[in-house]
Amino acid sequence: MTRSWVNRIFKFILLYIFWIILSGEISWRVMVTGFLSVIFVQIVTEYSLRHVKSNHVLIRHHFHILWFFGIVLLEIFLAAYQHIQRVLAGEDRSVIFEIKLNISDEFAIALIANAITLTPGTLTMQVHEQTLTILGFAESDEEVEQIKTVIIEKFQKPFLGGDI
Repeated sequence: MTRSWVNRIFKFILLYIFWIILSGEISWRVMVTGFLSVIFVQIVTEYSLRHVKSNHVLIRHHFHILWFFGIVLLEIFLAAYQHIQRVLAGEDRSVIFEIKLNISDEFAIALIANAITLTPGTLTMQVHEQTLTILGFAESDEEVEQIKTVIIEKFQKPFLGGDI
């Protein structure tokens, strides 16, 4: 089996697991719908990449992608809990800030930007090279620094090749 097929299968498995986790239930309907949706996404992606004459994204270190997705899922749950407390307390101050990543891989930057948007209370507004413009709910400069710390120390770490 060629490396590109291994990557396609791995991407399919990751997308399918992500679908099941976000669905919140395991039923035949969810499983079949997820299976068909992931196949559709992969077909559209293949067509789009060929249409713009781009290359496939080859995942060099599968473990690092799994590590990243684990971090993202954990941070989504932690942020959801914190955001619920913020809403109940009536805190609604939002700030726009920028953060410069230490990585230059476009695929990794896109994953991090999307992970930020998936995390409750934050939204990636713009990506320019290695700089992300983020809208986040924060009552103080200390909370902004906490958000930046999560992005730099957790989201970015798997792509720097660091150890767990």
